[in-house]
Amino acid sequence: MSVGGPTGSAADDVRLRRRLVRMARISAAAAVAVPLAGLLVVARGPESAVAPAEAAPSTSPGSSSPGTVRSPNSTPQRVVLSEGGTLSSPVVWRVRPGADRSKNAVLAAYKTYVGTSVRLAEQPDPDDVALTQIALDPQLGRLRRALTASATAGQSLRGRVVAVARVEAVRGGRAVVVGCLDAEARRLYGPDDRAVPRQRVRGPLSVSMAWMRQDGGRWKVYALAALPASRCHR
Repeated sequence: MSVGGPTGSAADDVRLRRRLVRMARISAAAAVAVPLAGLLVVARGPESAVAPAEAAPSTSPGSSSPGTVRSPNSTPQRVVLSEGGTLSSPVVWRVRPGADRSKNAVLAAYKTYVGTSVRLAEQPDPDDVALTQIALDPQLGRLRRALTASATAGQSLRGRVVAVARVEAVRGGRAVVVGCLDAEARRLYGPDDRAVPRQRVRGPLSVSMAWMRQDGGRWKVYALAALPASRCHR
C-alpha cells in the first residue's frame, strides 16, 4: 500500500468522478452537435431505399403557413426563416438552382431547413415557432429534444457552415435530398460564452439523406439518415 495518495476505494472514486465528468462533457457536446452537423438523427439505415415512417399530418396552429403565428391567449410570434443562417453563423451554399422548378422548390425548402437549424443551434429554443415551418414529426420532435438539451446546458454553436445539396427525387408530395455540411469552422460555446475545447464526437463533415413532404403548401423535413462522406460531391 502506497503512502501519501488515494488508496483502495478512494482512488476508484476519484477515477470514477473524473470519468463521469468527461462523459458529461462529451454528452453535452453531442447533444448540441445534433443541430450543428446537419441535425443527423438517424431514422433508418443510410442506404435504405424506403422512406422512414412519418407521423400523421400536423394540425397544430402555425404548422402550415409562414409569417406570424398566434397561440391561444398569447401575443403573436414572428416566424424567422433563413437560408443563410446568421451573421455570426453564416451558411455558405455551393449550389445553383437547375431548370426543374419542382426540384428548385424542394432545394429552397431544404436550404431554409438548414439555415434555420443553424440559427437555432446558435440560440437554442425548442419552442421557436419556425420549427413547425421547416420540419414534421418524427424529425420535429428530435429537433426539439436536441434544442432543449442545448438550452439546458447553456451551450451555443457558432461559426461558418459550407453546404452543398442535391435533390435526388421528387414524386408527388414526397422528395429526397442529399445534403453535405462542412462545419470545420464551428465552435461550441459554454454558459460563460467561452469556447469549449473540441470534443471528438464526430468529424466536421456531415452528409445526410433528408426525406421531405409537402405540408400546407411548404416542403418540410420529416426524417434524416446519415450517409458516408463519399456521397458528398463537391
